[in-house]
Amino acid sequence: MVENQDVLASVHGPAALNDPDMLVIGNENITVEMAKTQLTVWCIWSAPLLISTDLRKIDQKFKEILLNREAIAINQDSMVKFGKVVKKEKDILYFVKEINPVIEGKMSYAIAVVNMNENVTHKYIMKISKLGLYNEHGYVVTNIWKNHRKSEIIKPRNYIAGRLLPAGSLFIKLIAIGSTTSDSDKTSQSANSNNSYNGLLDAMLRFNPLNLFDRNHYLDEK
Repeated sequence: MVENQDVLASVHGPAALNDPDMLVIGNENITVEMAKTQLTVWCIWSAPLLISTDLRKIDQKFKEILLNREAIAINQDSMVKFGKVVKKEKDILYFVKEINPVIEGKMSYAIAVVNMNENVTHKYIMKISKLGLYNEHGYVVTNIWKNHRKSEIIKPRNYIAGRLLPAGSLFIKLIAIGSTTSDSDKTSQSANSNNSYNGLLDAMLRFNPLNLFDRNHYLDEK
């Protein structure tokens, strides 16, 4: 789909979703890194999240991936944008997707850095502005796949860098900061971007005859 992303993006939108096929998370021979990367890209594409594995037998670590509230919120973002590859360096692809909220006309984003090589670990480094993010006030950044997430501030002059395991990925959310945004507002903006997660999870829990999903495990108490 990457090769045809411009055409696909032009016809993608509410009630007109490109469907790259079902998620194979939890199926035989799928590693944790592969699973995270597939859900990452499907969320960047705003693709339908159709599960193909047997939920009666799914391993807990794959269930955790499928029910990641930050990832699902990005997938369900109301803009319904089809994120695209904006940079490529050998086996490394850099995806960018516009998401809510828009602060003082400045867009928020989801970014994915994907290692397409299933056998080799790769390092990556990229300046944020090179990915098209120019908000001078910066962004509140959350790493989607970190178990203990800590939001940080990043500006266009800063870099993202690290190493990706074979078929691995980085998945981050960057919420725009406004000129008058207070510290408490920054926290609130990041939290409010998850609202779309709750609606999808509610639907999953209603269609839950085998009691595979525990609401209290995945939803923070208000």
